[in-house]
Amino acid sequence: MERVLAVMVVLALTGCAVPTSTSVTIPTYSPVREALSYFPATAPVVAVVRTDPQDPGLRRLAGSGAFAPLRRAAAGRGLHYAQLSRLLGNPAVIGQPRVGGTPLAVLATADSDRLEVLAAARVATGSATPAGGYRGADLYAEDGWAFAVRDRVLLASGSTRDLLNALDTRVSDDGFDASQLNDVIPGASPPATFARAYVDLEALVAGAAAPVRDVPVLDALTKAGVSLGATAEELRAVLEADTAQTGLANEDLPALEGVGGRRPAVPAGETALAVADLAPLAAAAERALRAALPVSALRLDAVRSRLRGAGVALTPELLAGPAVITDAPALRLLPARPALVREALARAARRLKFKRNSGFYMTRGVRLGFVDGAFVAGRAPARALKRLARLPLAPLRSPVLLRLPRLHDAYPRPVVFTLGGSPERLTVSAFSGF
Repeated sequence: MERVLAVMVVLALTGCAVPTSTSVTIPTYSPVREALSYFPATAPVVAVVRTDPQDPGLRRLAGSGAFAPLRRAAAGRGLHYAQLSRLLGNPAVIGQPRVGGTPLAVLATADSDRLEVLAAARVATGSATPAGGYRGADLYAEDGWAFAVRDRVLLASGSTRDLLNALDTRVSDDGFDASQLNDVIPGASPPATFARAYVDLEALVAGAAAPVRDVPVLDALTKAGVSLGATAEELRAVLEADTAQTGLANEDLPALEGVGGRRPAVPAGETALAVADLAPLAAAAERALRAALPVSALRLDAVRSRLRGAGVALTPELLAGPAVITDAPALRLLPARPALVREALARAARRLKFKRNSGFYMTRGVRLGFVDGAFVAGRAPARALKRLARLPLAPLRSPVLLRLPRLHDAYPRPVVFTLGGSPERLTVSAFSGF
């Protein structure tokens, strides 16, 4: 299915708002409305994507080289950009018709002749095999995917069966409506937006494993909107989810309000979670753990009990302060009350008989200690912990920041996620520099 996406993402990427007019009295043809009609109203993910090569956001993204792997993948299937570019201009729609289903991509082109030429060329080279006709569309099967041509419309999915379902949806009363997308689009979209998407988070979470469904913040998610844009400095996506009247409490969230303060810099090339204050994140994580994995919660209780026996209580005061967690795994905390943390560590070391090694306390393979005023802990080597402790500070963009080395081979640059908003409306931003 990655092949289908690679081909279709070259044609598009992810959304534009559906144009509307209050003065239209006679129905007119809309490429977006036509493409949306192949998706059911219950589709969990539907994205509308600009494909105009002159679109500022797409031009900036193309200039970054982000499309190069996708173009190579398409070329490997005998589809070259010079051929595909003649089809571009109108927005494309890419999505998942049903939870767990095969992705579907639909593009309403300006010229049916070009689609027929493309299909004939695929057959002539032996890449595609005619698979019959259905509801006015000609179907073609290839290795690992299939496509259909219906007048000016190109459809691509994993199999001809997926295309038959899409063609049936178009003539049903169950088609996806543009208002479903427009109603959830984030109010603060990024500059040079070239893609907008509708996501039914409730449906996606319902199809996940029980522990995921039991996490309060995930259980509260319903519909969300996503906008994606590109500027000279970065690629940015914004997701907004309405969580009002879902029972979500402040305690379920890692301190969305009152951003302020500074965060530790994230080590280059390492996965890292940075937070303005570790205490509320730890409290939210514990609530989620107890709801989703009761057995693991029992282990946490055992750790707390052991520490209480040593005269140490894991109170919010002990965990307060900006922190970063890397995948070493290692933790760096700049304690809001360093004397309190030092005293607790010394007391635990004495009563639990921690060993000393390279300037750190040792217990069960974990190093703990203070370096230049920072508390560090983890299974990483002493040298790595000292390097982590001495990282410079950087201004905090959000109370919670997650940095991933990369999301996909097609876009290998690091991506940073930030969490904000309130219990009534969550906002997640993702950005990556070019």
